[in-house]
Amino acid sequence: MRVTLLLTSCIQPNQFKEKVKRNEPIQRLNDYLSAIEKWNRHKWPCEVRIVYIDNSGYPLHEIKQKINPSFNPILLSYQAEIAPEGMHYGYSEIEMITKSILRENFWEENDWVIKITGRLYFPAINRLINQLTSKKDWVSDVRAKKWNKSGFSYIPSSIFAFKVGFFKKHLLEAKTEMVQLNLSHLELYLFHKINPIYQKEKQKIMIRLPFNLNPEGVGAHWNKTYGNASDRLVQTARTLLRKVAPFLWV
Repeated sequence: MRVTLLLTSCIQPNQFKEKVKRNEPIQRLNDYLSAIEKWNRHKWPCEVRIVYIDNSGYPLHEIKQKINPSFNPILLSYQAEIAPEGMHYGYSEIEMITKSILRENFWEENDWVIKITGRLYFPAINRLINQLTSKKDWVSDVRAKKWNKSGFSYIPSSIFAFKVGFFKKHLLEAKTEMVQLNLSHLELYLFHKINPIYQKEKQKIMIRLPFNLNPEGVGAHWNKTYGNASDRLVQTARTLLRKVAPFLWV
């Protein structure tokens, strides 16, 4: 089996610079380079290639130099369109994914793609890859906050996996639909879109991983390092709940 890592990147935030605390280009570039170095050293269970796409127009020569050529890397760079008023930066992220999937003569319908926020590294990614069977079309986790009237459910967008044909069938119009539905965040849109398919085809759709898939790196939104004391406490609780109460998507 072959898997493609689709690493999304915004080295130099423009429209959404004030939405994230970690917004300095050099700092962000170093985050991407650090994650790539970890992917270079990772022990893979299958053939892996990398598509790296940046939507800020920042020069990618340092990225190109860092990625191991054994990944047969494809580097794409363009300037993101201005997102409509009220949209979050996930609007621009789904634009990157769509542009990548529409690349001609590159994909087969049954190719597996793992979309990853490019500044992050996931040490347990092999466990995710083990879930990517021919019988599935989508694999992700889900979070649900239903304990009060303002609660909501969402699919974390930092990492999820899909078959190319599935994306083309269901998600090519994501940008338009996000605006029409007034769903500003990609995470909310993904749950809105994927959950009904899951209800009909549970054998093909996984939206609850049986294990934690924890990142290494720094979250751009709050500029906080993953793996700190509070983060470890949350992840420990999630690990326990996956075993004793798998119906609770927290």
